Amino acid sequence: MAEATLTHCPTCGVKLHRTDLSLCAYCAAPLRMGAASAPPDDETQRLLAKIQVHPAYATALSWSPIEPAVEAKAGRLQLWGWVLVTLALAFCVGAAFMDRGGYIGRWPVLVAVFLCAFAIFLLAGAVTIRGNARNAPMLRRPSRVLDRRSRTDLSDEVGATIYFFQLRFADGSEGEFRLQGRGTMYEPPTIGASGLAYTRGDTLLEFKRF
Repeated sequence: MAEATLTHCPTCGVKLHRTDLSLCAYCAAPLRMGAASAPPDDETQRLLAKIQVHPAYATALSWSPIEPAVEAKAGRLQLWGWVLVTLALAFCVGAAFMDRGGYIGRWPVLVAVFLCAFAIFLLAGAVTIRGNARNAPMLRRPSRVLDRRSRTDLSDEVGATIYFFQLRFADGSEGEFRLQGRGTMYEPPTIGASGLAYTRGDTLLEFKRF
């Protein structure tokens, strides 16, 4: 019987843009035995081979990018945590000055304790979010940009650009990855650029050019 064509990776579930290859471009899991591989004399293969012998390649492999979405969420929790700590201290100081005997009553103390407890919860949440992001599986692979397109969504007169990159890796696998725009100061990779791609699923976290 002929083997059914895979449209999605059986391991990570992401839609496959090329079904004739042996590895998933998004999680690097094997797809099937005997699938086609990249031509050994392909120009892209030669470019990616040069990256692996670059003096900065080993250092780039050990580096982890900061995810803007994760950092923004953790930053908000951290900000509110310190705001609550400040409010708790201000509440205690204000209650002490308002009390003629300089004694802080029971209720102000309870309110301050509640604010501090909630602040600790928020600060711990920020640490947890950053830790989970650092420990989540991430692929670091030499790649080349085959194609690039973008989409801008407007919300309350604020534009949010999302880039889509068609990447090809050294093992011959290809896939489309999305990267959230980071403002006018960020220069996204151009078509034909080669470097080290940091990916998680179908998200491109960073692209370090070589």
